[in-house]
Amino acid sequence: SGLAALALVYHVGNVQSLVRQGSAVRATLRLLAMFPFFLSMSIGLSLHNSMAVIQGWVGKKSPFVRTPKINVQRGEPVASVSPYRIRSTAWRTGIELLLAAWFGAAVGWALMSGETLFIVFHAMMMIGFGSIGVYSWWHSRP
Repeated sequence: SGLAALALVYHVGNVQSLVRQGSAVRATLRLLAMFPFFLSMSIGLSLHNSMAVIQGWVGKKSPFVRTPKINVQRGEPVASVSPYRIRSTAWRTGIELLLAAWFGAAVGWALMSGETLFIVFHAMMMIGFGSIGVYSWWHSRP
């Protein structure tokens, strides 16, 4: 029932807005194509979300970090040093990449052994943790 509620919210937020701009069939096909990637990214963010919940539960204070702003002039972003830019890779990024490798190995093992019951779930976890890990690493580069 939780997955159905999540799909309904995603449908209303994405498909209904696209229907107003065009075809309902095209919008529904786009939903079906993008929803697995949405779920993969949600799975990839689970480590960050879990750590935030645990830190809040134990009462750890953390600084408020604003959403980065992009300096846009004449329609083109201006490259500048942002005070919001992350300058080092957090240890969580390494764990995310290790989880991506672990689930990638699980996918490989499933293909070799013929035990493919959880292969879609493991592939989604590999894509999610891998995408978030690579994205975090990429944006922490100097």
